[in-house]
Amino acid sequence: MKSDKELRKCFEVTMDNNGILCLTFLDEEKDPDGSVRVAELIKNDALAIIDQDAKKQYKVIVDLAPMGTGGFTNSRARNKYIEISEHKQITKIGILGGNILIRTTVGLIFKAAGKGNAMKWFTNKTKAVKWLGEN
Repeated sequence: MKSDKELRKCFEVTMDNNGILCLTFLDEEKDPDGSVRVAELIKNDALAIIDQDAKKQYKVIVDLAPMGTGGFTNSRARNKYIEISEHKQITKIGILGGNILIRTTVGLIFKAAGKGNAMKWFTNKTKAVKWLGEN
């Protein structure tokens, strides 16, 4: 399996100027164990930001566009993403990009987390940010 340093090249977790937690998938990790580790690293990075303020509610943008036609289908990795999306401080999730496989997988993840109504697909970040800003 690749090192954590190498696996971190598959994603970025940041806060933007609007206070939105941004998760950008840059590349797909095809190795099943590696994809689980990527999900763990993403979870750790996201929680490191969220745990800084226990009272803050977070809106999230998940950008899948850089992955192109790739998609994470490993069930162990999906379970990690469900754990992140279930977090009580995450209130809305805007998703960019993704092919039909990714859209189906991500849709199932958020429905399993009970956040199907708090998730919406977008073709560009501007529209996603606008929607996330609505109450």
